[in-house]
Amino acid sequence: MNYAQFFSSVKAGELKNLYLFHGEEEYIKEEALRTLISAAVPDMADLNVTVFENPTLDDIYSACEAISFLGGTRVVVAKSLFKDKEAKELANYFDELSNSVILVIYLRGTADSRSLIVKKAKELGADVEFAILSEADAIKWVEQNAKKANCTISKDTARFFVATVGKDMLSIKNELEKLIAYVNGGEITKEIVSHVVISNVEYKIYAMYDYFVSGKFSDGFRALDSLMSGKAADDEAIGISGYFVRCLKNTLVAYDGAKKGLSVSEIASKLKVNEWSAKGLCANAKRFSRNQLLEGISEFSNVLTKRITGAASTTQALHDAILSTFSHIK
Repeated sequence: MNYAQFFSSVKAGELKNLYLFHGEEEYIKEEALRTLISAAVPDMADLNVTVFENPTLDDIYSACEAISFLGGTRVVVAKSLFKDKEAKELANYFDELSNSVILVIYLRGTADSRSLIVKKAKELGADVEFAILSEADAIKWVEQNAKKANCTISKDTARFFVATVGKDMLSIKNELEKLIAYVNGGEITKEIVSHVVISNVEYKIYAMYDYFVSGKFSDGFRALDSLMSGKAADDEAIGISGYFVRCLKNTLVAYDGAKKGLSVSEIASKLKVNEWSAKGLCANAKRFSRNQLLEGISEFSNVLTKRITGAASTTQALHDAILSTFSHIK
């Protein structure tokens, strides 16, 4: 089933005891899991929901067969896909699931259709694929959520917004929130979109930087790999290094401005960015000392030099600069 059918079935109270969540649309996938848990375990979710990142089969069996608190439904979430004998064993176990448990196999990206687990889930009608929204659906979502926030946006502007950001729902959600905060109950126009919103590629780079500055290294390197997957990886690495330099320089300005007692508005004016961006820079500045920012700027500025001198490959130099600059962040 697609996720629209899934949400409809949950709304109607038709819950299965098995689901396979997979597909490229990660934000809606997360929303679907929250919706499912809310519907299945309206109370005592902290006691009747178990989430495993890399479980063993015994972990899953034990959690599924445990008695739920106060006799309600248990939700067990496994964020991994087994292979070979374990996959066959788990697929067979699907037929034995109790009616008092909901097992969710929750995967990032699209599942391998050759997996026995995937085949069995499809056979049982438990497969839910979260595909990237169509342009029309993304535009409709933007219009609806702008309206909920008491803002107006024309269909033409919503189309322009989606074309600018892309159809990834997390990107759309985050950028729309920025627009809503910016207009504060007013109209979102194309001019405002152009001023506030960053493009899809720029968003991916921004998100990657945000992962590292937040200490989320696995997500950061995953995002970095996706940006450097083409044949021109060396050139892309140089461009990304330059982006890091700009971000760190702006963070340094925010750091110095905050030390001088400047307001977010004054820092935004100094950097010629909107206040939303300045607020983020000020928050990031608190994660560094001044020397750490200066050293980071130097590290990323030297990525090209290391490539030219043969001291390191471009990719290695970029990775080294990332680890050197952000490893202190927890």
